Amino acid sequence: MNDETYRRKQATKVTFINEWLSKLGAAKRVKQGWSNRFKIDMLYQYYEGFQTFIDNGEIVQPYVVNLIYSTIEQKLPSMLFDNPNFTLRPRPYGTEMNLDEAIPLVQTKEDALNFISSRAEFGLSDKHELAVLDAFFGFGVIETGYSDERVANPNVTATDKNPLNNLYCKQIPFDTFYVAANANWDLSMGKWWGYWEWVPADDLKKYSRNLVVTLGAAEAYENDFANTGYSDTGSGKIPLDDGYHDNVAPAGCVKVWFIEDFENMERLTFCFDNCSDGDQLLLKEKLDASKISVLRYGKRRKGWYPLPPVYNWISPQDEINDIHQTYRIHRKRFSRKYAIPDAMDDGEVDKFIAGGDGTCFKVPKAEDRPVPIEDAGLDTANQASLNISYDDMNRITGSTDEERGVADRQTATQSAIINNRAQIRDSKQTLRVANFLTSVSRNILRALGKAPGSFWVSSRLPEGLLGEMKQALQWKKVPSRIFKTEDYDIDLSVSSISPIYQAQDKKIFMEFLAILTQYEILSMSPGLIREAAYRLGYKNSTVLKQFQELAQLAAIGRVVQAKAQLGPVGGEGQQPSAPGQLPQQQTDASTPSDAQSIMNLVFNRQGVQQ
Repeated sequence: MNDETYRRKQATKVTFINEWLSKLGAAKRVKQGWSNRFKIDMLYQYYEGFQTFIDNGEIVQPYVVNLIYSTIEQKLPSMLFDNPNFTLRPRPYGTEMNLDEAIPLVQTKEDALNFISSRAEFGLSDKHELAVLDAFFGFGVIETGYSDERVANPNVTATDKNPLNNLYCKQIPFDTFYVAANANWDLSMGKWWGYWEWVPADDLKKYSRNLVVTLGAAEAYENDFANTGYSDTGSGKIPLDDGYHDNVAPAGCVKVWFIEDFENMERLTFCFDNCSDGDQLLLKEKLDASKISVLRYGKRRKGWYPLPPVYNWISPQDEINDIHQTYRIHRKRFSRKYAIPDAMDDGEVDKFIAGGDGTCFKVPKAEDRPVPIEDAGLDTANQASLNISYDDMNRITGSTDEERGVADRQTATQSAIINNRAQIRDSKQTLRVANFLTSVSRNILRALGKAPGSFWVSSRLPEGLLGEMKQALQWKKVPSRIFKTEDYDIDLSVSSISPIYQAQDKKIFMEFLAILTQYEILSMSPGLIREAAYRLGYKNSTVLKQFQELAQLAAIGRVVQAKAQLGPVGGEGQQPSAPGQLPQQQTDASTPSDAQSIMNLVFNRQGVQQ
């Protein structure tokens, strides 16, 4: 490559980098406007209990009743999937599908997906909990992919030979995540998003041997840390400089951007601040599909960024704290004051003030004794305001006092209505979390397609008729090439240790059994059993399969019983058949009876309707 060609390529590269710097600048301004509008930097502080930003010293601490923390902790158990179980269903890929081949292939993918998602090394349970928590204050982000490079996967070790350990699940704080300035809710406009993180400078050597990374002075970190304006209130440190995390790097690290450009289907890696001009673009690679999954709760008419739920909880939370602080000040102030007559001797006054229990002192006259000054009363409007504030908090958060473990003031009927409404509201959020995890699981399957060779996973236990277990554990070797095609749909069910889910599962199962017992016609058809389970929300496919197998056996038994009760064609009292009619009678006897006859026998009806 001659010098002219090199300069031309460098100029093109610099222009490309400057375009992305401009895009990021606009994206930062839009996100900062969203953050300022909804006080994003303050919301998480409220969750942790730092609900005042006035330094009163260590002696006088403000009174805080942290209902935001208790409300989120009350809602999280019904939204988290402690043991997510993914179910894959085959669907046509391309123009053809061989169902006999598709079922075992998709079953293998399902076994691999559930094995990986349950691995402690992968950490899906913990990281999706952090993403769900993040969504209360902004939005939750998880990136899932495959990489044997430390730049993308910090869990990589040089001696590890298991390709599954190169799969990574990364929870990305929403503080570092940006979308295009003109992005709408579904990103059909804007069409890029990305995030930054601190990366050790040594890890960037993989991109180019000639890459020069400039690090700041070692003492700059400590100096910047000391100047960020922290205020110690005795219960913790409240950061007063919101830009601290963006500006101060850990020692030996630089800020690296990872951007997914859906317009050109490229994944871009930049290091803007610490590389020379033309070298900021570290990597440009083809992007087949996004590695990032995002969880958002509150939709807005315009823009990509959501409405954080906690934002609407701030006003009643502040009001509750203010009223309790008023009670506290009134209770702790020095209120015992007395009027001392002028004629009272100073020595007697000292005994009156400093004397212990039972102290006697002299007064000139009985009517000249010290007179207590009545303390100011506390307005009853404070208690009324406190009750209103608690009710406002319940309405806004969609929760009740019973869910927090205390008695509510509503009647039983009102509490039941509020509880039903709260369950509907929570189920909507749970569905959003389920869709979020389904997106993560799809990214896991895509990442498996990049693994070299094969890997071992434990498979679902094989079952015989009526769920008979044939062996305790089975391992299978899975080739990565089967994950190249997306010939599946994904359903998500949950197996949780939460008492909430246990009670719900028990209720649904008992309702399902009651329906099967009450309506016998359901047990005659596997399809009807599946439909009844679907309507009630019962989704245990293994148990449903057993019910369906029992239904098939019962249907066969009813046919045999009906044939025996109906007897031979012609019945008693008829004339013996002619020799030529015997084959026809045998054929009629081996043919199942009509459905109406069987139904009459099953339900003990008299007569056969023609």
